[in-house]
Amino acid sequence: MVRKTAIDREVLVAVCNSGIINQLSKWVESNRRAGIENMMIVAIDNRLPQWLDENKVAYWRRTTSAAGSHKISAQKFQYVREFLTIGCSVIMSDIDVVYLQNPFLFLHKDADIEGTTDGWDDGSAYGWTETLDDPSMGAAGRFRPAMRITAWNSGLWYARATHASLRLMAILAHRMATEDTWDQAAFGEEVARPARDGHMAAGITKRALNHWCFCNSKTLFRRIRTEPRFADHRPVVVHANYHQPKPPRMAAVYDRWHLGQKDALERVDSREQKFTVPAPELEKDFLHMINDGFVSGANTKDASAALQNGGCTPQPSKHDLKIALHTVFKRAPCAAADALCNAAAAVAIAGARSVNGAPSERAPPPELAVVMAASADVEALRVLLQTAKRASLSNLLVVVASQAVLDDLGEDCCQGGPRALLYKPPEDDGTPLGAVLARHAVVGHLLSLGFAVLSASPATVFLSNPFRALYRDSDIEVMSTGWDDGSAYGYNHVLDDPSMGFTRFCHGSRIVAYEPGFFFAMPTREAVALSSRLRAQLKQPARVDPAATALAVGAAEREILLHELWLPSHHEYASIGAVYRVMNYLCFVNSKVLFRQLRFAGLPTKPVALQINYHAQAGAVKRMQAAVAHYLDGKSDELRALPLADRESGEEQTASDGKLSCDRGGAGRGAANKVGEQLMQRSPYAWGGVGDMSFRENGVLETPWGKGEWGVHSGDASGNTVWADFVGARHNVRFMESGLGVSTRCSDNSVVLVRSIKNAKAAEKKR
Repeated sequence: MVRKTAIDREVLVAVCNSGIINQLSKWVESNRRAGIENMMIVAIDNRLPQWLDENKVAYWRRTTSAAGSHKISAQKFQYVREFLTIGCSVIMSDIDVVYLQNPFLFLHKDADIEGTTDGWDDGSAYGWTETLDDPSMGAAGRFRPAMRITAWNSGLWYARATHASLRLMAILAHRMATEDTWDQAAFGEEVARPARDGHMAAGITKRALNHWCFCNSKTLFRRIRTEPRFADHRPVVVHANYHQPKPPRMAAVYDRWHLGQKDALERVDSREQKFTVPAPELEKDFLHMINDGFVSGANTKDASAALQNGGCTPQPSKHDLKIALHTVFKRAPCAAADALCNAAAAVAIAGARSVNGAPSERAPPPELAVVMAASADVEALRVLLQTAKRASLSNLLVVVASQAVLDDLGEDCCQGGPRALLYKPPEDDGTPLGAVLARHAVVGHLLSLGFAVLSASPATVFLSNPFRALYRDSDIEVMSTGWDDGSAYGYNHVLDDPSMGFTRFCHGSRIVAYEPGFFFAMPTREAVALSSRLRAQLKQPARVDPAATALAVGAAEREILLHELWLPSHHEYASIGAVYRVMNYLCFVNSKVLFRQLRFAGLPTKPVALQINYHAQAGAVKRMQAAVAHYLDGKSDELRALPLADRESGEEQTASDGKLSCDRGGAGRGAANKVGEQLMQRSPYAWGGVGDMSFRENGVLETPWGKGEWGVHSGDASGNTVWADFVGARHNVRFMESGLGVSTRCSDNSVVLVRSIKNAKAAEKKR
């Protein structure tokens, strides 16, 4: 049937049963008016084929007992997989879609998956950056970028017949068969989220189709219908996904463009809002709830489960999948004049095959770790080298730009395995930006020569050999700046637009940035291209001021890396298409996770490595040494006594130092000092993003979970801490001058932020 129907090995496919023949009839007629000849129906009951034969519509008969729109939709991924297996690319379509032009003429065909978005402007359609604010982490760690995007709709998308598309269909079919989820949620998650632990990502390249041409009904009726610039615009297709009932909207679209009735759209619901609101604007009145609940999240279920299943060693693919990377750079002898190559060759060791790697006759590439250090990094580098020795990390290359650094290190450097190289890349001009450009230039050069490279900043502590914990099934494996499952691995975020009524809740994806100071790259076309793209973006003055501070350069580097790994291709922007994996954040630990969660908690296994990347460089060595004492020497007092965060000057915040006793010490209920009075005045508060918590007189605490008690903690000499008891749990809450509180639950050291809703709204109004 595909041979008879496909054009250029492509078909338009819908999955139907006989219960929707009236709607299907209109769909077929519209498609024929749009010039679509290569359409097929997957007929899933015994009655539909008769109608299809009578109307000369191609079909593939597949009987199923599925009933209801969600159950039927759940079958589509397995059906698409069958088409891809025989080399046929597919537009998978629901039948609440009105085709106005032939969609195959408007596809880019430069990606594995091209998807239609539920977005209504450039940000919601193609992705936008939000800056997460966690003041409890101090100046160096307060802000981190995150990415958001509205969902790609599972009712309209194109899959090229590629191995990556096949993997995606296999993962989705597996999830439909084994999980209590629905096709829209699973599709959006698998398109957007990276590989993590045993959940191997499909490794697709992806493109978001132009939302003015492949448009949803919110975009059509609130933008295209109302804005004069679209008076003569003819979309390619309209998906009636936002409105109920659907038939009147679909009929209006059909009448407007297929029958030429220019007033057809206006005849539908004159009360429809004539504009859309950007996503950040929709959330501004309760953004503190969204972000506080996010930045202080502590759901580590998935990451912890992975550790219990095998520690930090690579997990087999839960979907039994393999991936073949584009490892095209074959190691050749180094040129005599290439000092960097010769130094790398001297320390590199034979690579290992991944637990998920595809069989190959080619030998795995040689691997090494690279650390670049300047004079300011000497003390941190000493700690790194000491831990590398204890972790048996012998394939380490330390690249320094001056002899003075080697002289300062003295005997601490490079005895018994690691090697130091005096080498100054042309990009290193002595500025923070130059140092970052030089690091990416070094890594890119080594990748192009066929080395696999683990790149780490000097503020890194190795607790075991990191190469034993790598998967090698991705172009890039990268540390996360996230602190729990949702922030590190991504999650399905729901955006609320009350004006849409029945379809007010729009699903989408959200994830926190990756850490460019710690990643492993395989020598692939995509990894080399990513290195080149990062340098090009960093060199643009519009992105990074050449005279920017190290803190500003680091922030820009994280955002650029996040964009290049996460954003889909759209318009003229083409993604590198790198396959990437997020490292388990309890194995490869950032310093927010260390100081907010791990230092007071036991884990099933010891981390592999940790990096002081949420704290100022000035205090990094002290934190590194405390982590070494905690994890390698069994001495935890120093780590637990250190403050959570640093001031901008590097001095510690007294409001966020080590853990207080959960014994009230005879403290009474209610307000007994200035902080207590302010708590009552600034109520209500949001507790971990959940609003309407109020501190009342006489120690009465009103919470969404029932009444509790509160009082000033006698154990904090500064008077900035209160205790709060509710739903059977005791908490210590330290407050800063800004009024932000950091709560630690006594039973499990879970940390959440406590912020005044009244203060947040006043600050927003002032801005």
